[in-house]
Amino acid sequence: MLRVFVRLRWDIAPGFYKQPDIARVLANRQLTTVQRFEMLATDAFSDAWTDAERYDGPNEWRARFWSETP
Repeated sequence: MLRVFVRLRWDIAPGFYKQPDIARVLANRQLTTVQRFEMLATDAFSDAWTDAERYDGPNEWRARFWSETP
């Protein structure tokens, strides 16, 4: 699952997990990690993945690690 997560950050967008529909599934602790990603791989989430591509700026995740300002 870690490999899947890393690939999504590179292939879809660094902040893909901020898309509301995707975030809702990822936050569902009643499902196992595998069940969450299996659910997200269904056609029902195709629009959510397209929308997730817009979460792609450096401010989505890199800035807090590599910011030049303290």
